[in-house]
Amino acid sequence: SAARSIGPRMKWGNGSFAGGVINVTAEIILTRESVTTFRILSVSMGYPQDAIQVKVEKKELHMPTLVLVGAGASYGSEPCRAHKTPPLGNDLFGELTELGGVASRIPSDIKEVFEQGFELGMAVFNERIDVQLQAFHRELSSYLADFVPSADSYYIQLLNKLVGRNVIFSSLNYDMMLEEAANMLGMNVSYGIERRSNTVRVIKPHGSINFWPDIPPEMFKNCTFSRVGSVIKAPVKPVDRLSAKHRCGVDTSFSPAISMYAKGKKVSVCPDFVQNQQAL
Repeated sequence: SAARSIGPRMKWGNGSFAGGVINVTAEIILTRESVTTFRILSVSMGYPQDAIQVKVEKKELHMPTLVLVGAGASYGSEPCRAHKTPPLGNDLFGELTELGGVASRIPSDIKEVFEQGFELGMAVFNERIDVQLQAFHRELSSYLADFVPSADSYYIQLLNKLVGRNVIFSSLNYDMMLEEAANMLGMNVSYGIERRSNTVRVIKPHGSINFWPDIPPEMFKNCTFSRVGSVIKAPVKPVDRLSAKHRCGVDTSFSPAISMYAKGKKVSVCPDFVQNQQAL
């Protein structure tokens, strides 16, 4: 009963009683942003029963707030619609075909499926002409690398409101609008969960246009792949937006580590890195 008086919202761990000493661990939620762990080091049971001595070790853990950034966030990130933002999925394929590249040369019957929905089109694309997947992903990534936030961006407003807070962003977008907003405010970006000074933490479970294999682009030339799970497993080196754009233009074999925009979210380049982002 002496141990239970610590608080009403406890989660009990393993406990044992031997020789008059009880060792247990309890946790109590104090606020939305912190957890205090009480470890009861010992409870000495004496006689009479009120002769009980309790030694307690207290440790407070500060929990980060997770901000989920979905597909519509970048699309609607500008107060002024005159400032161009990445399109939603239903309009994305039309934008890509206007580039005159891989998307524009897709067979007409597959284009018709894309018009019904980008995910549906990608599924058929991967089934029929997966040999072009890396080139398609490079084209998609190069296109998305052109988008940057304005000084009035809602991303910038959000970061300004959360500056100094214990926050981690989880972005489902391939683009770098959030990272660019952080850079415009003089902040660094980390793709991990370790808290650092003046750094915005971003995890990207669907990959990102700047998650490139850490290998020279000239190491592999004009390689194509078909009917394989992953085309390469290698360390990933996140690069800045302009470097990502440049790599899309000079690499002739691979694409960034991004999941396929289709059901199942297949990752063909450096899947281990993307899986690690998901695990975070």
